[in-house]
Amino acid sequence: MYVPFSVQESAPSFDQADVVEDPEKLAEKERQADAYDAYTQQYGENWFFWPLEAQKDALGENHHVPKGDEMTRDEAVEMALKAIATKYGEGALTQLGDYQIGVICCLDEETEGPRYSWELYFTNDPESLSNGYRVNIVVFEGVLEQPEVEVQQASIENG
Repeated sequence: MYVPFSVQESAPSFDQADVVEDPEKLAEKERQADAYDAYTQQYGENWFFWPLEAQKDALGENHHVPKGDEMTRDEAVEMALKAIATKYGEGALTQLGDYQIGVICCLDEETEGPRYSWELYFTNDPESLSNGYRVNIVVFEGVLEQPEVEVQQASIENG
């Protein structure tokens, strides 16, 4: 299962080996670093609350923007809301008050096919993600009819 980096660790960085080995790779890292800075100014420090397109642009790697018939952000949010209500009761999110939804989507190529991992936070503490609910949804393309869904309360350890 995908476990996110801390925001600071996930920011694009430069490696001296990149300078010597691959100027194109260095240029892409510089572009990502500029994009990261711009999106931080526009959306804030915590990239869980950035649009998926901004995450992909600034963080690259396996960050993913759904396309075609893949599960959309709205579908993932709807599935997560149902899972929270099933596990913690219909009023669970009401207790949070004014909450925000942070979402990332990652794509990993597995031997059995692509695996899409959604991680969603429903929280009234978007800086540390330590209050609210964390939902992980994993979809294996062509393997499972129903995605795997895990719901837990958000805490310092998993935020």
